[in-house]
Amino acid sequence: MSAERTAAVLVVFRKDGDLREVLLIRRAEREGDPWSGQLAFPGGHFDPGDIDLRATALREATEEVGLDPRRLRGEPRFAGSRNPGNRRDLVVSVYVSEIEDGAGTDLHPGPEASEVLWVPVRGLERVVRKVPLPGRGMDLEVDGFASGKLFIWGLTYRILSDLLGQGVDTQ
Repeated sequence: MSAERTAAVLVVFRKDGDLREVLLIRRAEREGDPWSGQLAFPGGHFDPGDIDLRATALREATEEVGLDPRRLRGEPRFAGSRNPGNRRDLVVSVYVSEIEDGAGTDLHPGPEASEVLWVPVRGLERVVRKVPLPGRGMDLEVDGFASGKLFIWGLTYRILSDLLGQGVDTQ
């Protein structure tokens, strides 16, 4: 039996006037969570009750931000898989969708999120910053996207960078 674990995230884009935005959450601060407080896409581990990883992504987005999947434009499409840098045994499947124009203003953080954010895609600036590693007492220099005071790094940065490189933000 493989030690590999599976998870899925849902990357949701929306158009707000002329702005193209992507949905992010700030993860709740939790002891022992290596991604505590970071910006992330809604998502989580596969549950035996999920029929597939797309269902995992949709369930997690509903739990974490109150997303109603009926407001999405069609079924989320699979956009590849990634491993977090600190968890090579975890395979995260990425699903992408777009929410209806004007939708998403009623989203709210669930128990695993402290904040729901719509971040403009235009204006994301690639930067290198030092970030503290919780529980290790050290900083790590990482690539990421800056948007105002927000800093998107780690797996979220790599997924978003992949998608923007494929032109997903203009579809």
